[in-house]
Amino acid sequence: MKEGYSFNEELIRNIRLHIEKELSFGHVPGLILEASDIPYNLTGKKMEIIVKKIINNMPYNAETVVNRACLKDFQNVPPYEDQF
Repeated sequence: MKEGYSFNEELIRNIRLHIEKELSFGHVPGLILEASDIPYNLTGKKMEIIVKKIINNMPYNAETVVNRACLKDFQNVPPYEDQF
């Protein structure tokens, strides 16, 4: 987060509204998390699949992740109920 901003319900609401306005309601994610970084590999490709595996408590290989420290942000995410 940039200095002066905080991750809160208002920010989540604004993110959802912006995604719905710019794309569609179908693109709005059910879960929005605060993370220090997005995992990426040596070529700079974002690694969404590893995040999905971590959140779903599935086995994953962190060897290809350049910035492994950010993976902790996606561990132990409590189950959520779809709010829509």
